[in-house]
Amino acid sequence: MSRQAQQLAVGLAALLLLVAGGVGGWLLFRGPAAADLQLANPPIDLRASLSPAEPQFADTVTAYVDVFVDTAVIDPATIRLDLGLAPYRRIGGSRTLRRAGRIAALHVETRLECVQAGCIPPKSLHTFTFRPLTVHYRAGDAAQTARIGWPTLTVHSRLTEALRAHPALRVGAIHAAPPSFRVAPRRAGVALLAAAALLGLAGLAILLALAGGPLLARRRGPGTLELILEEVRASSSNGDSARRRGALEQLARELAPLDGELSRESRVLAWAPSDPPPAAVEDLARRARELVG
Repeated sequence: MSRQAQQLAVGLAALLLLVAGGVGGWLLFRGPAAADLQLANPPIDLRASLSPAEPQFADTVTAYVDVFVDTAVIDPATIRLDLGLAPYRRIGGSRTLRRAGRIAALHVETRLECVQAGCIPPKSLHTFTFRPLTVHYRAGDAAQTARIGWPTLTVHSRLTEALRAHPALRVGAIHAAPPSFRVAPRRAGVALLAAAALLGLAGLAILLALAGGPLLARRRGPGTLELILEEVRASSSNGDSARRRGALEQLARELAPLDGELSRESRVLAWAPSDPPPAAVEDLARRARELVG
């Protein structure tokens, strides 16, 4: 092959790779085309099923509902379902809505159970026939409904013919659950013992303070007020007027934070024009002693 033919072949191969890459990239970024869905009975189609179709008594049953609507006619937000599956009751479920073009698909899963006496099969099985599923929606300004029947549900008994023929109370082996504690018993006991010891020490300290206060006071000797009262008594007995007046002034200062009236009376006696009568001084000293116990 000539050099020119080789170059032409290489150029064609490069062109084909470029075209293939462009088409692949366009398909990749464009994504899959939306399916052109069509409704069998526009503007709404319904599907309803139960699983399992033949449960045993007390088994959970799941009801599946699919609602397909033309969004140009029906607003999916207005759809409301009336399942009509009594005596089964709802214990959970989910609701999802998807759109494909102008078609909206609502998928509803509802988990159901029935453990009441009315759901117990009287024999080996019991067949339930439910009311039709009713779908309420709005088409424009008008309220509309659509219905579809549920399949029958055949519930099997958990009892054998022998057990049904000879009923008796049967209690399985009873096992006590292992004990569990939020706080380990040993740790809780140590913490309570430490708290009790602290409370006991606090009580003992309070008792010692109450009992030892007077003893400490006696050991410390007379206080300031007691010394001043003794000075007032001594100055009154020896007739030293200046000493008595000074003692009464000191007494007035000590009584000021305790009894304002006694403090003023002591100061009046201290600076009276004439010597205070001994009886008045004795009465003041007596009341001061009663004040401080």
